[in-house]
Amino acid sequence: MNKKHTYRTNQKDQLRQYLHDHPGEHMTARNLCNALQAGGGRISLPTVYRHLEKMVAEGTVARFPADEGSSCCYAFVDGEGEHAPDCHCLCTDCGRLIHMPAAEIGALQKQLAEHAFALDPYRTVFYGLCSDCQTKRGQH
Repeated sequence: MNKKHTYRTNQKDQLRQYLHDHPGEHMTARNLCNALQAGGGRISLPTVYRHLEKMVAEGTVARFPADEGSSCCYAFVDGEGEHAPDCHCLCTDCGRLIHMPAAEIGALQKQLAEHAFALDPYRTVFYGLCSDCQTKRGQH
């Protein structure tokens, strides 16, 4: 009997619960570690990274790329539609990450489907300028 056993730890459960309790929030591994430690959890940053990678592989957590030099963000997702997928807009000046429901880009998704291509909203990032940075540049 060589069944693969999924090992569960209290730390992984705390991490999963924290992400689940903060829907729509995207946090870095360091933010998550600090939040869990502030709540009395005993968890290290390498442990947070290890569990996040496992949860990304399981599909319960999404990893969002950031620009060069910035940490990736993570957020809870589920197969029940409780936390719908977001696309993201990343400001290239200030680094602000803006969440945009994938449904708002329906026309683009339909056009891509005509080319037999399915957009992955959990990994889609649009780069540009947020309204604050546009105003600072006199573009708004």
